Amino acid sequence: MNKRTVIPLAAACTLLTGIWAGWPVLKALPDLFNFMSSFTVTVHNQSDYDIVSVETGIRSGDTRDTFTQEIPSGKTVKITPDLSFIGEGAIYLKYTDSRKETKEVIVCGYTESVSGSSELTIGNDDTALEQDCY
Repeated sequence: MNKRTVIPLAAACTLLTGIWAGWPVLKALPDLFNFMSSFTVTVHNQSDYDIVSVETGIRSGDTRDTFTQEIPSGKTVKITPDLSFIGEGAIYLKYTDSRKETKEVIVCGYTESVSGSSELTIGNDDTALEQDCY
């Protein structure tokens, strides 16, 4: 083999080995950025009714934020509430549908820094939640 073949082949092997060895770190990067970002909640409205009012807040405090846009049935909206506090707490989301029924859900069971994310799916009779908050 001559130098023109060996150098690109060695570079390609080094690159592939680096990607293979660094894959676990690359997979963890989204979680790292999620930890440092402001808290967001993605609301999937899979009910038959429009969501006309959404309030988020800290369960043990007086800080709260209101999302003023309506969430039509079948739509998904990402909300970044303007919340801040010092210490430990939980984040709630209170919503009212077009029938004037109000429900409250804890969208982050424990937080110290109001960061991370949650996904809330609202159905006619129940809700489903995935949370990854810090």
